[in-house]
Amino acid sequence: MMLWACFLSKSHENHVSVWVLYSMFAFLANMPVVNFIDVVLGVARFLVVGVGGVLFGLLFGFVVAFTSCFPNRVREIEPLFVFMFSYLAYLVAELFAISSVMA
Repeated sequence: MMLWACFLSKSHENHVSVWVLYSMFAFLANMPVVNFIDVVLGVARFLVVGVGGVLFGLLFGFVVAFTSCFPNRVREIEPLFVFMFSYLAYLVAELFAISSVMA
């Protein structure tokens, strides 16, 4: 049971959404007065980080699907497109501070 708890805590510790929730709760805990709008903005930030990562992943997935149609004579370059665009999706998601794990 202890191994299972260590595994789950370690996998959730590295996930970006947990860090967003942690930073949001830490920010709200240091405020003298927490307004309703602060809570709404925190939830909106959490949704932007999560959904934004998925949208970046889908966008770069469609781009790699489109670009892998064209190299008819050089089929060996298609895996390069897949790895290059997946890493590019990760970097762009990190640039905009959204969930790069989901991208």
